[in-house]
Amino acid sequence: MNIERVLILSAGKGTRMGKLGEVLPKPLWPLGKTTLLEFQIKYWLSKGIKDIYINVFHQKEILIEYLKDFKNVHILEEPELLGVGGGIHNLARLEGINYSGNLLVSNVDVLCFDDGLLDRISSKVINQDACLNLFGTNNKSYREVCVKENKVVALEKSTQNDFLTYSGLSLIKLNSLKKVPGKSDFFKTICNFEENNIGVLHSENLEYWDFGTLERYHSSIYRLLTTEETHLKQALLDLDLYTEIKV
Repeated sequence: MNIERVLILSAGKGTRMGKLGEVLPKPLWPLGKTTLLEFQIKYWLSKGIKDIYINVFHQKEILIEYLKDFKNVHILEEPELLGVGGGIHNLARLEGINYSGNLLVSNVDVLCFDDGLLDRISSKVINQDACLNLFGTNNKSYREVCVKENKVVALEKSTQNDFLTYSGLSLIKLNSLKKVPGKSDFFKTICNFEENNIGVLHSENLEYWDFGTLERYHSSIYRLLTTEETHLKQALLDLDLYTEIKV
């Protein structure tokens, strides 16, 4: 499966980051020698992705200025906060894309790693018949979905089904989507398991990093600094974006 585009979701208001989030956009919070946003840009480009799309709304002037010299990066300004579903449809409608091809979607504040993740994303390991594949983790968090036979079957916990945490990473066949204008919810216009086949790729070894709240950001940074070997630390080192600090 050929993947040439990644959308890094970066339009949120950062309200969970406390007072500092009011002046520093969450995508620009530090990670190693870089920022959450720059790391994802450089990471996906290093994996052979040709085009990076970034949606912006909150504090967009700061983000646009920050991104002006990045190559292969396309900024999608939202006139209003469109939501995750609306942000994906906004990209899909672009001239030259027009709801075609495969799109990898990643949250700027959530990172996922394991050995050969992109190779498996591009291989037959994923559900080839699904219009959308979510990537699940055993980490218990707030994005839990019910899964049966590697498919999403509900959004509420059930004793009859297993449940996984949706990692925030998904692969979408854009030509499978119904065209929806304006703002919309991800689980209504993109991940509608009641109408479509929604696959789940689960890896026991998926390394899950959540920087989405002030508390999670602090704990993830501490984990990065105090754990000897992680896929995230190795990725930062490979891109020359990490400096060892004694804790």
